[in-house]
Amino acid sequence: ALRIDLQKKYYLFKNQDARNEDHINIDKTGESTRALQVRMMVAIQAVDGAAQQVQKLREQELYPQLLELLKGMGTMWRGISLCHQPHFKAVKAMKRLENSAPCKPTTSFYPHFMPLLELALNKRAKFFVLKRFHSFSGY
Repeated sequence: ALRIDLQKKYYLFKNQDARNEDHINIDKTGESTRALQVRMMVAIQAVDGAAQQVQKLREQELYPQLLELLKGMGTMWRGISLCHQPHFKAVKAMKRLENSAPCKPTTSFYPHFMPLLELALNKRAKFFVLKRFHSFSGY
């Protein structure tokens, strides 16, 4: 709005000067034009000052915080990856076992002990999962 007012006053000043109007009117219009120019310069300086403050805030506070956040996230993901590597290896091993030829029972005790072994393995797996869960619950 200020720039538009300044342009209007400037064109009025030029037209008054071109038409050789009364010098008092031309001087008044010139003074109001200069006053608007001063107000415009003050507004530009205020915007520049605000822009410099924003840039200073970004460089001195926000950027270091962003770097710290990214570093923390990298550490977190590295830790998660290390925790999941044994799981991944176990899954790969199980997939290899699924694709291998089925084993035949080697003794007559196989049907009796196989369910007991499976039960023991399941209990151990649950214990392992719960232990891991509780050790990472502090995150």
